[in-house]
Amino acid sequence: MVISYTCHGGANVAVVQAPTICGDRFVHLSQSGPTSWVIRDYVTGHELRRTLAPTSASTSQNDLADIEAAITWAEVPPYHAVTHHEDWKAYLLLRSLAVLGKVDATPANSAFGNWQPIS
Repeated sequence: MVISYTCHGGANVAVVQAPTICGDRFVHLSQSGPTSWVIRDYVTGHELRRTLAPTSASTSQNDLADIEAAITWAEVPPYHAVTHHEDWKAYLLLRSLAVLGKVDATPANSAFGNWQPIS
């Protein structure tokens, strides 16, 4: 699947569905290269990231290509700062309901890395 990212600050961002990673709901994917990305699952309040120099306990060894291969839906997101957790949660819940007809609140797949609460 081709993912259309939009530039938000210094990162490229998309709203994506990756059922094998995050269940059947939309999440926020931010990337600034193949080894620097963050998935923010605002619905469950957790994130997973990969950076060259890990800065938090939330880490993954997967490259961006691994994440993109698991994506089944992608769209350009609205602009909200990543710190606006409630705005993102509401948006992702509503988009999941509108497009998927449901919101799966299953915890994210721990096989992809060490998910931590969104910071």
